[in-house]
Amino acid sequence: MVLEGTIRDLDSPENRFPGRFDVRRCLFVTAEGERIPAVVKRMPASRWDRLLGPSRAERCLRTAEWLRTAGVATPEPLAVERGEGESAYVCRQLPEAVQVRAWFRHRYETSVAAPPSPHGFDEVVEALGRLARAMHDGGVFFRDFTDGNILVTTGDSGPVLWLVDLDRARRSKGPLGIVRRLRDLSRPGLNAPSDQRALLRAYGASPLALWLFGVSALRLKTRVWDTFKRAVRPWRW
Repeated sequence: MVLEGTIRDLDSPENRFPGRFDVRRCLFVTAEGERIPAVVKRMPASRWDRLLGPSRAERCLRTAEWLRTAGVATPEPLAVERGEGESAYVCRQLPEAVQVRAWFRHRYETSVAAPPSPHGFDEVVEALGRLARAMHDGGVFFRDFTDGNILVTTGDSGPVLWLVDLDRARRSKGPLGIVRRLRDLSRPGLNAPSDQRALLRAYGASPLALWLFGVSALRLKTRVWDTFKRAVRPWRW
């Protein structure tokens, strides 16, 4: 359930996240005066939003509800706003969260320091496989299952993974088919076959060799496409 309240932006540069849309830390002040540390994502409306609805922010809210039903963690939704030409989605801030990208960069780039977390790479990959399986069995095709959209916090029994940036997700009436599962599983930045194999084992993929072939092929395609996008749109990276 979303709340009535006001978004108060925190305009300093360190409160702005890099990326395609305007995403920044903010304060969400409820109608009762409670001040909640939050994150707001503002997204321009497309002509299809205006004609067909719902807005991108409303799709974020719908996906958050799907994920929670499937037992997948996502920051608590607080508010949705729809204005002229844009919409905004507000969720509770996770102050101690670290992007899963930090573990992957440390894994493949020796100059990158380990993330500030008690959890190791293997723990995070295993948790990632379990998260993906719960999401897919719940019928959610995330479509943007990338390193920057998965956050890690510390739970009582290990790492807890959270999904953010929800507007591109779609939901089926039942569990996903193999093609959509492979497309999501190829998106995280696990480039070594041994690491991809560990992800698929945690996911419960069988037969493993077939799934590994699919993930490896799609991962290569993704890396080539990302390299091209970095070349033509360096300001987004």
